Amino acid sequence: MKHCKSCNVTKEPSEFYLVSGKYLYTYCKQCARGKTKEWTLKNKDYVKSKKGEWEKKNPERARQIALRGILKFSYNMTLEQYDSLLTKQDFVCAICHKINNIQGRRLEVDHDHKTGKIRGLLCNGCNVGIGAFSDDMDLMAKAVQYVNKYI
Repeated sequence: MKHCKSCNVTKEPSEFYLVSGKYLYTYCKQCARGKTKEWTLKNKDYVKSKKGEWEKKNPERARQIALRGILKFSYNMTLEQYDSLLTKQDFVCAICHKINNIQGRRLEVDHDHKTGKIRGLLCNGCNVGIGAFSDDMDLMAKAVQYVNKYI
């Protein structure tokens, strides 16, 4: 058992971070997270400048971390799941079978807006096209009929 100097509560050792792989931190994990958040909020400019410096030195890693967050928050998907889907699609759009048409952008995650189920990865053009029809199959069928009229 260890006593937290911040909340004054005695807790299990698993409730404390390890320092240098051998010592338990002075504050429990909950208090340590709170103190870190508090310090970060008080030092926003410093944190922002350091983050910017790190991102400039590590652009690929920074993009990867950002993508992990977006995938997790927006689609509850890991980067590994995204990469697996990308490999299954041979690195091309699931609709037009082209590599993404915008330089430096990844294929976008297409999902059913009602169920949240992921359908595949699309280039920007195909994703915007489907989005414009709001996943309405009847409307998409009418659009196909309309275009076929003029071919």
